[in-house]
Amino acid sequence: MNFELSEAQQMITKSVKDFVKKELPIERMRKLREDDTGFDKGVWRQMGEIGWRGLALPEEHGGFGGGFVDAHLVLQEFGRTRVSEPYAESAVVAANCLLAGNESQHERWLAPMVAGETSLALAWAEAHSRFDHHGIATTATRVDGGDQLKGDKVWVLHVHAADHIVVSANLGDRLGLFVVDADQKGMSKTSLKTMDGRRA
Repeated sequence: MNFELSEAQQMITKSVKDFVKKELPIERMRKLREDDTGFDKGVWRQMGEIGWRGLALPEEHGGFGGGFVDAHLVLQEFGRTRVSEPYAESAVVAANCLLAGNESQHERWLAPMVAGETSLALAWAEAHSRFDHHGIATTATRVDGGDQLKGDKVWVLHVHAADHIVVSANLGDRLGLFVVDADQKGMSKTSLKTMDGRRA
C-alpha cells in the first residue's frame, strides 16, 4: 500500500500551509473565541473561492472529486493554528450527508456551501443516544405536504451561525435526513461554548 501523497495532494498541503501561516495566526483564534459568531465569514467565503470546501465532494456537485484524505490534509494544517471556520462540520460531514439528496436539493443547499455563500451544521446526536445513530428519538411526520420534526439534538457545532441544519430523524422503519433553515419557526437553540472555545 502506497502512503505517499500525490503531486496534487502535496500542492494542496503547501497552499493551505502557506495560507494558514500568513492569514490565520493563532492569535486570531483567541480573539474569535470572544466573537458572537466564532469564525470569520469573510475567510469562510474565501475558502469557497479557493476551492477547499469542495475538495471531498464529487465533481458533478461542484466539488473537486477528492476524498477524505484530501480533506484531512486541509484539517491537518488548520489544526496548527486552530482555524475556527467550520470546515469539518460543514464542508466535510454535513456536505457529504447531503449527497444522499437529489439534484435539485444539491443545487439548493450543497452548491451554495461549496461556493462559500452559506454554511451547514449537522444535528444528529441526542442526549440519550450516547452518539449511537440507532438510538435517535427525533421523529419526522408527514403533514400538509411537508414534514414535521419533533425532538432535541445536542452538541450541534456551529449551529448558531449556520444557514441550514441537516437533521437526522426516525421515520419508523428507517432514518431520514432533513434540511432545516436556521430561522425555522418552532425551533429553539441554546448556545454554549465547548472546552476548545467553539460554539455548539
